[in-house]
Amino acid sequence: MPVWPFIPIVLYLLTLTGCGGPDKPKKKIEDENQEETYSTEEIIDGVNETSSEQNEESDTLCNCNACVICSNATLTSPPVHIKGGDTLIHLENFEELNKTTIELESCFEGCRKSPDGKCKIDKNYKQWIEDGEWKDTDNLINQGEGKEILNREKSYMLCCEYAGIIYFLKDGQEVWKLINGELIYYLSDNYIKWLETAEGFEDYPYLDPEDSQEAKNRQNVTIGIGFTFDNTGRNWDILKEVLGWTDTDINSIISGVYSGKNYSNTNYTITKDQAIQMVNIAAERTYMPDLNAAINAYNTQSGSVTTYSQRQLEAMFDYSYNNGLSRNVGGIYSSSINDQDQIIYYYLRKDRANAVKAVKNFGNGTRRRLNQMNLFFYDYNFVDKSDTDLDPLRQKLGF
Repeated sequence: MPVWPFIPIVLYLLTLTGCGGPDKPKKKIEDENQEETYSTEEIIDGVNETSSEQNEESDTLCNCNACVICSNATLTSPPVHIKGGDTLIHLENFEELNKTTIELESCFEGCRKSPDGKCKIDKNYKQWIEDGEWKDTDNLINQGEGKEILNREKSYMLCCEYAGIIYFLKDGQEVWKLINGELIYYLSDNYIKWLETAEGFEDYPYLDPEDSQEAKNRQNVTIGIGFTFDNTGRNWDILKEVLGWTDTDINSIISGVYSGKNYSNTNYTITKDQAIQMVNIAAERTYMPDLNAAINAYNTQSGSVTTYSQRQLEAMFDYSYNNGLSRNVGGIYSSSINDQDQIIYYYLRKDRANAVKAVKNFGNGTRRRLNQMNLFFYDYNFVDKSDTDLDPLRQKLGF
């Protein structure tokens, strides 16, 4: 993921995650599709208030900046230290931490997602921490291969068991953006099911008849749940990592597909779990960073911070996955966010009425586009129909 610009989050957002202080009044939003924004002054005041309250914590607790908290921890849970071997990591020995240092000194006092309300991460960290490592570490500094140093502002761990984010309480401003709906950091099971209906699942490499001429020119090949690779080397690293394919295998498959070979009964078939794993890795490495860069750029341009539900973030991710949000020439963000012919322009602004008008400029909306709009503005229900059978969905969206 890229290093995002620093945009602190107001205290009331923190209370949603159980990571802040006492409950504060929340802005009332009648419609989730209504744009929710905050002035720079409100944001700064919120963070200052948070810092002030944290400094008033009991001095029996360690308040050093090396303590972590989980987004699903109960409100009464104090932050805990990371263990480095047999010692606890404090700020003075923070440099001892690297991306593989994932053991906590203890569990959190409680978990808001656990059925029994108990946190057991201290005993299960090897199984529950995704990939057994911290995310968003400092790739420029390391303690050896695969042992990058942590960045207190943006590094975090994911608890796979209860979808919690573990981060440095006092310095994790960049992580707050993920927790509070400003950015996307994972794909839900609901969306994966939605995506499988949208894309279908094929366990072998094939040529998608709906590919554009540009895609065919680079010999685009599809496998699994809409996962693609081509002769430019795009996504080859994931094929090697998940499937164990070699450069020779991949080149042979691409040539074979474009020569008309059918791979449905070969050694190059994959499982559903592998297909989902490939989507998630591609999402983390490419499509989510591209979307997050676009969201940050939109916030910068508008001079305010917009928050989205997980479903809305996934609808915008789907645009990135299906259409692409490749960075512009400067490598900062996609110019699509300023193109009023592109649906992403209206998603960012939560503007359903004008989104409908934009789509109608090109027809009545395709199966994928209509369902994607429904995903953003309403729910996870996928209407797996075509042509006029989609008219009820068009009416629901306001066509």
